[in-house]
Amino acid sequence: MYTYLSVPCGQRSTYIPWPQFGGVTDPTRVLYVEPEGQAAETAAAPLAETDGFRVATARGSEDGLQLLADRPIDCVVSEHTADFDGLDVLEVLRAEHPSVPFVLLAREGSEALATEAFRAGATDYVPADTAQHTARLADRIRAVVDPSGSSQTETDTDTDIAARYEALFEHANDAIVLVEFDGETPVVQAANDVFASLFASEGTTDEVVGRDIDTVVATPDRQESARQITTRIQSGRTASDTVVRDTVDGPQEFHFQAVPIGEQRLDDAHRAFAIYTKITHAEHTKEELDRLRRE
Repeated sequence: MYTYLSVPCGQRSTYIPWPQFGGVTDPTRVLYVEPEGQAAETAAAPLAETDGFRVATARGSEDGLQLLADRPIDCVVSEHTADFDGLDVLEVLRAEHPSVPFVLLAREGSEALATEAFRAGATDYVPADTAQHTARLADRIRAVVDPSGSSQTETDTDTDIAARYEALFEHANDAIVLVEFDGETPVVQAANDVFASLFASEGTTDEVVGRDIDTVVATPDRQESARQITTRIQSGRTASDTVVRDTVDGPQEFHFQAVPIGEQRLDDAHRAFAIYTKITHAEHTKEELDRLRRE
């Protein structure tokens, strides 16, 4: 059994109670955001027919906001196509609902899109490039809704999570790292070669895996500020800032962005995905000029 609700574009959504499933685990409540011109029930129906899910659909971000206001939602899924920008949906929904897990389903995706999605605060990214993408999407939703519970597969280890982003790690121009929190310590689980070239003396990822990331990227005089950012991320909040980090070539400025991965409980994040983008001289000059104009 499942509930499928389509919210017509331009209409105020109406609260329809989710059905009760006595004696079984409550199904995961998913809001599926799709293009306004898409035929009803075409894309979301396969997910709605998957055991353990109840799916409501919305046409565009405005209808999505209406439905989020009307009822509890465990996870938002938004399509991304050439004609429908799921990142716009992410931006609108994140502004009012920063804690709801958000999965971008990219029908026309790339490593660059995945990077941009994580920077913008997406919890996960699923390319719809195979016939099995519905099963993959269902697995990802289960993981982000209950990362430590029974809905997560036993094989969903740190290595598996890193493997999900292997293409992103290998082909991105930015330094990317996956950490897991051991108490209050962010321990590196995986890093790409760009990160290693910047922060490892020999340029190998083996040098940084298993270490406290704050000691990898910051000298002792900067570790306190790095730890403050870590605390923010561990609390489940995204982070975006300009930071100075200590590379093998000395201090450099970076655009830093990080989001918890696969988490719903904002006060108990277990992992985080971080991206360091080097600020070029030209970008630095432009930022200084913009700052002076504002003053």
